Amino acid sequence: MQAGISESTRVTVTAPSALVSGTPLVVAPNLFGVPYSDAASGAKVALETAGQLRLTKVSAAIADTPHEAAEAIAFGARLYWDRENEVATAKPLGPFIGVCVVAAGSSDTKVAVQIRPADHALSGWTCGWLDGNGGLATGAHDLEGGLIPAGALPLRYIYKVLRNQFASPTSDGATIALGTEDSAACLKAATAISSGTTWDATGTPVTAAAAVLAPTTVERKIRATVAVEGTSNTNSVLVVWVEWILLGTFA
Repeated sequence: MQAGISESTRVTVTAPSALVSGTPLVVAPNLFGVPYSDAASGAKVALETAGQLRLTKVSAAIADTPHEAAEAIAFGARLYWDRENEVATAKPLGPFIGVCVVAAGSSDTKVAVQIRPADHALSGWTCGWLDGNGGLATGAHDLEGGLIPAGALPLRYIYKVLRNQFASPTSDGATIALGTEDSAACLKAATAISSGTTWDATGTPVTAAAAVLAPTTVERKIRATVAVEGTSNTNSVLVVWVEWILLGTFA
């Protein structure tokens, strides 16, 4: 009796949105592939999930993101997929997708990637960023970038402000909390942006254990919640990394 299903590296999935052939897709935290054909939302489509692929990379600065310059990628570098900007990058701004098999210069628009499955099935890191250019209103702001898997317990976080600082238009009384939709301050309790270099680009990266242990109910983005008053136009980008462990669901 054989238990094999298929020797192919193709996986058939339901398109979560309209897909374009050759444009990479993150289907789940541990599944990355490239559609063989265009597909309408809800249609079945085959993805290539292995082998070597040539993917778009960062060949110029992308405004208001952590990609502040063109990126040269060395042979053997670990690569990640930034799904917001649809580029492969050596910066851990999304799920791990594989390694570079041909060195790419900063001006190159493509990079050759040996696709590999994610190597953190039960734990990992998620990265997101928040564009502060133009100011942030009070309320919840979901960060662009990766998703924390469903049933994951955030354990600790690291964040860094790039370029400038967060400031308030009046008294610098605004506060920012970090968390998820399930728990708005589970990572970092609301802290005034006037607290020293806490929200300042001149400060060192801040790292700490999660303030509250709050597992996710479904896939969640990292969330920043602004309170008291909005922030002013400072042209800052907030980058946050969250380490989590997958608990799953039990009934």
